[in-house]
Amino acid sequence: MVEEAPPPESSVAALTASPPKRMRADSSSSSSIESTRSVRTLASEDLEYVHENGRTYGNDTYFLPCVYLPNNDFKQQDLLSLQHQVFLHALQGKLTTTRILPSTRRILDLGTGPGHWAVAMAQKYPRSEVVGIDMTEWDLNTTEATLGESKVIWEIDDLDVWGREPDLDTLTARLEQFDFFTDVSNRKPIDSPTRSRAQTGIGGLSQAGTSSESLLADPYTLVGQPTPGWHFSDVFELIHLRNMKGAFAHWEEVYAEIFKSLSPGGWVEIADYDLGEIPRPAKSSNKTELPLPTLRRLYASAIEASFKSGRPIGTFYMHASYLEEAGFTDIQTTQVNVPVGPWPRDEKQKSIGKLMLVVLMEMFEASALRLLGKYGDREKVWTLEEIETQIAIAQQEIAEWNARAEQGEVEGWRIAHDVINSPGFIGAAARFWQRSYASDYVGLAILITGYILIQFLAEPFHRMFFLDNLAIGYPHAEVERVPVSWLFIYAGAVPLGTLILWALLVRPGTHKAHVTLLGWFISMILTLFITDVIKNAVGRPRPDLIARCKPAPGTPAHELVTFEVCTETDHHVLHDGWRSFPSGHSSFSFSGLGYLSLFIAGQCHVYRPRADLARVLLALAPLLGAALIAISRCEDYRHDVYDVTVGSVLGMAVAHYTYRRYYPALRNRNCASPFANPMDEAGVKGFRRVKDDEEALRGAGEFELEDISGDEEEERVRR
Repeated sequence: MVEEAPPPESSVAALTASPPKRMRADSSSSSSIESTRSVRTLASEDLEYVHENGRTYGNDTYFLPCVYLPNNDFKQQDLLSLQHQVFLHALQGKLTTTRILPSTRRILDLGTGPGHWAVAMAQKYPRSEVVGIDMTEWDLNTTEATLGESKVIWEIDDLDVWGREPDLDTLTARLEQFDFFTDVSNRKPIDSPTRSRAQTGIGGLSQAGTSSESLLADPYTLVGQPTPGWHFSDVFELIHLRNMKGAFAHWEEVYAEIFKSLSPGGWVEIADYDLGEIPRPAKSSNKTELPLPTLRRLYASAIEASFKSGRPIGTFYMHASYLEEAGFTDIQTTQVNVPVGPWPRDEKQKSIGKLMLVVLMEMFEASALRLLGKYGDREKVWTLEEIETQIAIAQQEIAEWNARAEQGEVEGWRIAHDVINSPGFIGAAARFWQRSYASDYVGLAILITGYILIQFLAEPFHRMFFLDNLAIGYPHAEVERVPVSWLFIYAGAVPLGTLILWALLVRPGTHKAHVTLLGWFISMILTLFITDVIKNAVGRPRPDLIARCKPAPGTPAHELVTFEVCTETDHHVLHDGWRSFPSGHSSFSFSGLGYLSLFIAGQCHVYRPRADLARVLLALAPLLGAALIAISRCEDYRHDVYDVTVGSVLGMAVAHYTYRRYYPALRNRNCASPFANPMDEAGVKGFRRVKDDEEALRGAGEFELEDISGDEEEERVRR
């Protein structure tokens, strides 16, 4: 037998060099039901739990505990279940802010935890393959027993695959840039030091001077070292992350891998929350006077400890600059304010506030035990007794603050809001702007001003006419079937009175009553403004123009003449003869009564399957009244059918537009509830991968980001 030569020294060194933390390779021990879907590394028997301070952790780095089935430790799973409910409340029952198209094949829930989001998505979109990945095992049977069975593909995998620790000295030095005691929002990006490809390990080996190509080509190398990364065998159209603060040390690489794992045009959606702006005295900047001092101290210490661990737990990682660096575009950010505690008067806000309060109370122990007990803050490593004592004091502070907020003594605390609680004039102005729909009122004031100016200053375009034109030779009706005064009663006072009566009897809540009436007013004024602008610009003669004009004797009948031949002395009667298009009565009546019809249809759910006829007729009644008003304009020879039709369409279009600014579509299951107040919405960020040129032409994998309160597509399974 010929003795084989030993492998080259460099190859041996490369094989014995420290490999990445979790090398991804095909594994027969995968717990997934389909091992060909992606490349996995772990099964439940591969997990190595770490037990500290009475809690169980999935590894030696991540700060949050997990479920430990042998000891029936379900504290963290229960907490994540409550957090899922908070996000659902904050997003008005929506699971995602992206529109899921029928072409969506694969959805990834990264860091799925107990899988609440993944199960709900799989149930709602059964034609899409939903994959839930987490680094540890959770009680999925309880999740599916609560939410219902689903066809989620569950995978156990540690996606922190780069196998290197961050530069702790540099990261800890950056603590000097922040004051976590005063500012707990933590939304600024953390600048990362420039790293070479050799430092990152991407595209090469940790051993300098040796490439993966040389290893694979070397006959003495039995196993090549693959490039660190997420080597999924197929791409996803949507990748979802939630509550992932502190999960990774190097978010630049994470977003780069997400970008590679998305189909062109696909979306990554990131949702998380911070403590927002804890209420503070408006006229004081003294730290000793800040409320909730123990809470602030505990939170600041936990943040400092997370920096020392190499995985900061603020929402730094959600900054758009990270996504832009990875190649994402169409970056859109929405922030939602979630109350802490039952202090709001609105019942929905009170309900979500109770949930958020429980989450916050339970979060302290889960977050602080490992961070403060293992890493410590700038001053020291805390003992278990110190942690528990400070947590108890902080919880008492929160309970007392909420009790005072319910009594109206102090301002309520909302999670993750921006400038709403800023001190001084700017903060007050921002608070008014958000809480009172100030921008809508400013726009409404502009429309009213413009309409008044048109009435006093604008003259219509006087189109020339023939005296023998039969289309404008009808008699002028001195008494109208629906005069202007009665128009304002039928199309203005009646719907307004109906809406006010509804608000008094039903008591729908301040926000719902407010936006309903505001939408109606905007619909009416906007219609009046648009109609008068078009009337004066077009200058179309009315059917009774000649009767209004009273042309001077001897005016030629077969020649084009101007309004100067008219002898009518009443300025309004004469010049109003050139305001035929479109019909103002028609547009105004369909704007006011049409808005009322849309509102009734939404409250009665007329598009719900098998809705009773009485509801439908009730919703159609205002439209019938508007149609009769419009028809009367033809009977009075004020307009022809063309004027009335265009005016009716214009009024209904404006009514629908203004109604949809505040309410979902009538086919939406939540059509009876208005969109949330702008100040009551939770921070969700959607980022889109740029399409390749070829993919853009085909429209493959196309996603569309909609407003969090927009329509939600109903998936229908083919029979």
